[in-house]
Amino acid sequence: MIKNYIKIAWRNLWKSKGYSAINIIGLSIGLAAVLIIGIWIKNQLQFDNFYSNQENIYKLWNKYEDQHKISVNDI
Repeated sequence: MIKNYIKIAWRNLWKSKGYSAINIIGLSIGLAAVLIIGIWIKNQLQFDNFYSNQENIYKLWNKYEDQHKISVNDI
């Protein structure tokens, strides 16, 4: 039964190549975006986890504004 489904899917992919290419490219871009966002979220949540007192760590920002430039630095 599964072999028959695969055969039908293959025929449909081959019959409409342009439509299939657009769908496959869209699916791959979507999966890549989800993976990248997931990796970024994991990185943000695990930042400074190797310290023993990680709940006592704070991050300070220094914002400097000069005529047309704004600079933000971590301290």
